[in-house]
Amino acid sequence: MDALCIIQDNVNDKSAEIAKMPSIYGGATVTIVAAGSSSSIDEFLGERFPGSREAAAIPYRCIDGQLGSVTLAKLGGGFEEVEPIDERGWTLQERLLSCRIVEFGSRQTRWICSETRSSGFYRQGLTDGWMRDVKYSNKRKSRRPGS
Repeated sequence: MDALCIIQDNVNDKSAEIAKMPSIYGGATVTIVAAGSSSSIDEFLGERFPGSREAAAIPYRCIDGQLGSVTLAKLGGGFEEVEPIDERGWTLQERLLSCRIVEFGSRQTRWICSETRSSGFYRQGLTDGWMRDVKYSNKRKSRRPGS
């Protein structure tokens, strides 16, 4: 957003626009985050490539008789992968100030809000039953000098 709305080489404009970010992100209906992009000129819409993940869809019959499925995937170390956006400190405000986020990552698209999280590989708060017992751990990177 800042690449579009802020005159990057104008200190006064940059200061004025940065001061507006809490109300912009906090007041947005939804924030679109290009998490898999390394820069503001990278494309981010399109097919997600799950890569070498092993996944299996397991069908089950719902209480109402409809057929559903659960997808199990080998995710490695955790539910969230580190994306390029996780390496840029100035983008943390998008995550902290936004009420709702649609995040376009390298391998999947995620929906994140205060009530629930959902992706092609993971859902929380969207269904009753056993899913309510799944805990989500935010793996956002934090850095300390010397670490």
